[in-house]
Amino acid sequence: MRSFYFAKVREILFPMMIISLLFFVFGFITWLNASLIPFFKLVCNLNEYESYFVTFAFYISYFFMAIPASMIINKVDYQKSIILGLIITSIGIIIFVPASIYHSYYIFLLGLFMQGIGIVILQTAVNPYLTMIGSEYNATKRISIVGMFNKLAGIFSPILFTNIILTNNFNQNIDLNYIGKTIIIPYILMFIIVVILSIIVFYSELPKVNNTYINININNINNIIFKHPYFLYGVIALFCYVGAEVITVDTILLYSQWMQLNFTYMNYLPSLTLFFMILGYIFSIIIIPKYCSQIRVLILCSIINIVISIIMFIIPLSVFYYKIFSLILLSFLGLFNAFIWPIVWPLLLIGLKHHKQLASSILVMGISGGAIIPLIYGKISLIFNPQNGYIILSICYLIIYLFAIKVNNHNLH
Repeated sequence: MRSFYFAKVREILFPMMIISLLFFVFGFITWLNASLIPFFKLVCNLNEYESYFVTFAFYISYFFMAIPASMIINKVDYQKSIILGLIITSIGIIIFVPASIYHSYYIFLLGLFMQGIGIVILQTAVNPYLTMIGSEYNATKRISIVGMFNKLAGIFSPILFTNIILTNNFNQNIDLNYIGKTIIIPYILMFIIVVILSIIVFYSELPKVNNTYINININNINNIIFKHPYFLYGVIALFCYVGAEVITVDTILLYSQWMQLNFTYMNYLPSLTLFFMILGYIFSIIIIPKYCSQIRVLILCSIINIVISIIMFIIPLSVFYYKIFSLILLSFLGLFNAFIWPIVWPLLLIGLKHHKQLASSILVMGISGGAIIPLIYGKISLIFNPQNGYIILSICYLIIYLFAIKVNNHNLH
C-alpha cells in the first residue's frame, strides 16, 4: 500500500508541483503586460493603439511558434522542451536591459516576442502533459489547479511592478529616461530566477509519458481540423477567449486613466481581475462535473459575460459611481472567464489519441487572439473611446456561446 501511494505521488503529485511552479513563473511574466502597457505608453510617448503592441508582440509568437514547438517536442521530449522554453524566455527577459539603456520601444517588443516564443514552447509541452499524467476526463480539474497558480502570479506581478517601479514615479513631471531604466534590476532578477528554474527542471525526475513521433503534414492537420467534430470552431472560440481575457486584464489601467479616476490603489486593478479568475478556478473545481456538466457551465458563463460586456458598453460614465461600477464589471468578467479555458481545451483533445500533440499545437495557435483582438480594441478606442472598444468583448463571448451550443447539440462532451 505504501509503495502504491508513493507511485501515485511520483506519477501525478510531483509533476503537478513542478508544472504549478512553471505556471506561476510564466503567469508572472505574461500578466506583467498589464502594467507594461501604461508604463510604455508614458515612457515611450505612445497612443492607445500603439501601446497595445505590447500584447501583440507577446501573443503573436503563439501563432508562429506553435507548430515548430510541437516539432521540437517530437524530436526530444517534454522535459527537455520545458528547459528549452525556459532558456528562450530568459533571453527575452534579459533583452529588456539593453532596451532600457537605449530607451527603445522596438527592442522592448523584441524582448516580449522572445519571451512569448519561450512560453509557447512551455505551453505546448505542459498542457498536453497535464492531460497525459492522469485521466483525460479529470483534466479540467488539473488545468484549473495549475491555472490558479498562473493567475496568482498575475495578482502579484502588477503589485510588485507598481511598488518597485511606479511608486511616486508615474507622473509626467519625472525624468522619463530615469523611469525607463528602473526596470533593469527587476528584470535581471527575473532572468536569474528563470535560469534557476530551468536547472531545477533539468535535475527533476519527471515521469515519462508516451511521446510517439508525429509526422506533421497537411494530411494530419486536415484530419484534426476538419474531421474531428467542431475542432476548428474550438480553435476560433479559444482565439476569442484569449483575446477577451487579455482585454479584461490589460486594458483596465488605461481605461481607468481615461475616465480620470485617480485613487491610491488604481495600479492594482489588474490584480483584482485575476483574483476573480482564481475564484472562478476554485468554483470550477468544486462544481464540474459533480453539480453541473462542463458544457452547461460554458453556456452559462458565455451568456453572463455577454450581458456584462453589453452593460459596460452602454452604461453612462458621467457619474463617478457608474465609473467605479464599470471597473467592477470589467474585473468581474474574470470570474466567468476562468471556466472557459479549462473546459474548451481538454474537450477538444478527447479522442484524438496519437494526434493529441499536434492538436495541442493548433490550439496553442489560438492563443494569438491575445495579439489581434486587443489591437482591434486599441484601434476602436483611438477612433472613438475606450468604452466603445469593449463592444469587441460582446462579439468574442457570443462566438464562444455559439461554439458551446453546437457542442451541446451534438453531444460532443
